[in-house]
Amino acid sequence: MAVLVAAAGGGAVSAATVVPPPADLRHAAPIAEVAVGHDVFDDAREVSVAVSSPTPVPITAPAGGRLTAFDCQPGSTFASGSAPLSIDGVPRLALATSVPLWRDLNAGSRGADVLALQDELTRLGYPVARDGEVGANTLAAARSAFESVGMDLEPTAVIPASSVLWLPAPSSTVASCDLAVGVLTSAGAILGAFTSIAPTASVVSMPTDLVDGDRVVEAAGARVLVDPSGTIRDPGGLAALAAAGSGPSADSGGADTAAGGAQGLGRISGRLILAEPVAVSIVPPGAVDGLSGSHGCVHSGTRSYPVRILGSRLGQTMVTFEGPAPKRVALGHRTETPCT
Repeated sequence: MAVLVAAAGGGAVSAATVVPPPADLRHAAPIAEVAVGHDVFDDAREVSVAVSSPTPVPITAPAGGRLTAFDCQPGSTFASGSAPLSIDGVPRLALATSVPLWRDLNAGSRGADVLALQDELTRLGYPVARDGEVGANTLAAARSAFESVGMDLEPTAVIPASSVLWLPAPSSTVASCDLAVGVLTSAGAILGAFTSIAPTASVVSMPTDLVDGDRVVEAAGARVLVDPSGTIRDPGGLAALAAAGSGPSADSGGADTAAGGAQGLGRISGRLILAEPVAVSIVPPGAVDGLSGSHGCVHSGTRSYPVRILGSRLGQTMVTFEGPAPKRVALGHRTETPCT
């Protein structure tokens, strides 16, 4: 009995020591609205950039024989559609095709090399149908191109690979000349080299949910413009990224070899951001309702305001308004229908 009385007494003491809240807190009303904030938004994304190294391109002899003409000087250019060399007194037509002519093309031949030849003949002013098949029109156009440089191609249904000097670009700059006129050479022998193919760089897995606007990549101390496909074309930026890609911090795993012979170097980390950040309004997440995708609604007074949600961070929702933004927005307002 004594124990029970003591326990009851202790409870009474505890109850007596509870302090009620101050009067000004006891009747505080919940927050119903907040001020709209303002900031800028760059839609930053962490990305990986695949880079490739510049690669020298050899000048290779299309056929064996004696070099009887070779207009080769470092710094000079070989133009597609010209004949910068002759072997055994026969000029060889220089052609810049995306796929080198690696075989004799006969009437009916089909393939990527045929398409590449048709594209270049058309660019040079000998238009042919781009159907990927050697037909009468393609043979006639090729014959005209050969004749323009002094080659007398017999009117047969074949375009010999030995008659074409491949160029990596329509105007290819010579870096070095290794052989001179009078030297015997063999098919495939290296006669010199063109200047390097430029490095390439592109964003791996370009995000698809980006805010509209031009984009740049910040990586390796460079800020480089990126086209919508993720390709980087700025020469200065390419050089900086290629240099970083060859460094010890580059990740070489998974890098692809670039077209045209450029060697894959690796991948470097960077940030993909808007070139010009956009002005945004800041509201609490609880102020947005009537969600439909990235669109929603906020309320101020008796009005509703459509908004587009761009992102969120640290309990803040970044939105843009179709018109002027209100100064304050309501909290806890709920509607079942999208904002209009």
